[in-house]
Amino acid sequence: MSLLSQLTSLHQEVLALISDLEALTRADQPRLDAVAGTRLKLTRASRKRTSLLEGTIYPLLLEAATPAERTRITALRQEGKDALHGSVEHIGRWTIAEIERRWADYRAASAKLRGAMRTRVADERALVYPLLAAKGDVTA
Repeated sequence: MSLLSQLTSLHQEVLALISDLEALTRADQPRLDAVAGTRLKLTRASRKRTSLLEGTIYPLLLEAATPAERTRITALRQEGKDALHGSVEHIGRWTIAEIERRWADYRAASAKLRGAMRTRVADERALVYPLLAAKGDVTA
């Protein structure tokens, strides 16, 4: 499977799980088991995406990048590290007990993070997809 196909698949999975979590947070009362399960799945999918980008895609793209591309890739990479830090903080702050206690606040915090994650995926798609496509059918 090509790197572009792998990344596309992971992006689709992440976006689907974000939508699932969004649907769960629309409820007036939390379904804690469903929220916990969806958060875990989203964390795992996001980690796979980050691992693919950091371990394979970014190094490959940086090898032959123009100076302008290198700047954009490096910036996207750093933004990803910053986003990961924010995500870890969010998960640590919003334990299941805290979600149950402060459901309305969690819903707002989750909406903010989901928006940032959607933006992140869009940014990755906008930069990485064309660069990978230009390299041809690169496989891992």
